[in-house]
Amino acid sequence: MPALFALLASALFGAAMILTRFGLRVMDSTAGALVSVPSTTLLFWGLAPFLLPGQPIALPALAIFAAVGLAFPGLVTLLVFESNLRLGPTPTATLSATSPVFAVAGAILFIGERLT
Repeated sequence: MPALFALLASALFGAAMILTRFGLRVMDSTAGALVSVPSTTLLFWGLAPFLLPGQPIALPALAIFAAVGLAFPGLVTLLVFESNLRLGPTPTATLSATSPVFAVAGAILFIGERLT
């Protein structure tokens, strides 16, 4: 089942890059990010009661996620859209696929995570 989820996620990620390219034909990357980030936020807020029923709220974690959420989604979305506009979907998706490497490297360097 995890392999099926991974395959589905990668197919949807690729489709998102192609659809983004179509959207960038009629709208610039800034306007695209202004549509994409709030719509994703609303989607996750709508799904949260069903996916996280009865979960206690950890206030320190909430503060960290809120702080990261103020800058990260908008900035990354803007950079991906601009890259898609200038380079195209294939190089953008290829470069975006390296983000887990940087996430793991950052976790090892900054918070002492160990690879398992």
